[in-house]
Amino acid sequence: MSFLTPEQKKTLPSKERELYQLELLERIAYLLEGIGKSLGSVKPLADKIEFKVYSTNNDGSQEEEITDMKLQLNKDALVKVKGFKDASGNPAQVDGGKCEFTLKGDLNLGSLKVSEDGLSARFVRNGVVGKVTVQLSADADLGPDQKLIVGEVEIDCLGGEAIMIELDASEVDPEVASPVEGPAAPIEEPA
Repeated sequence: MSFLTPEQKKTLPSKERELYQLELLERIAYLLEGIGKSLGSVKPLADKIEFKVYSTNNDGSQEEEITDMKLQLNKDALVKVKGFKDASGNPAQVDGGKCEFTLKGDLNLGSLKVSEDGLSARFVRNGVVGKVTVQLSADADLGPDQKLIVGEVEIDCLGGEAIMIELDASEVDPEVASPVEGPAAPIEEPA
């Protein structure tokens, strides 16, 4: 089977293009079957990592689980490993000495402080608004070999509560229709 470039595939009639795609899928299935046979019945101990994320005050107090991954301005996030799971969702083990937390995305949003056991990390915000991803990689092979699995959680760093209003004024021509119709409503002073 010869492989076609994207430009060559575009020139094929639709029926021939579908046949070509089917041939590719059959070839991929054949290759995957061969890989599966060469691996035998070896199954990794862990296939995924589950996390729980908590919001904390800057002093570390008042832990509260975050379910929507939105973090207020005056809060940090504590990312804890909830568990390691195998392909069937059962609890599994990893090589504990080979777990590593990292940040992905906008690194100006804050920094990570990893716990001594390596199974939790505190994301310390620096006040910038944006999104950052906390990622943990772990070794699912308990022997000398290494099989990395990765879990990640995206945290949306929000701004704080509004404390001021910014207004903009510009000169307008009185002959041009105004976007505001009628007299301005009176402003009532609070009692």
